[in-house]
Amino acid sequence: MSKRRLWICLAGLCVVALIVAGVWAQGRIQTLPAGAGAIGKGPTAIVLPGYEDAPRPPAFDAKMRA
Repeated sequence: MSKRRLWICLAGLCVVALIVAGVWAQGRIQTLPAGAGAIGKGPTAIVLPGYEDAPRPPAFDAKMRA
């Protein structure tokens, strides 16, 4: 087998691998944790499991701005 054919086969395999990875990624549904859409609800909107007792930063509101 010549070097040119080897490179063509390698490039073809890379293309096939990228196509398969793209199709596989489209089939998976991305899920977000509960409360992940809580934009503007303060620092306690999302609490990950195991971090319930962790200290939270103070909420940034009009009182903090003043």
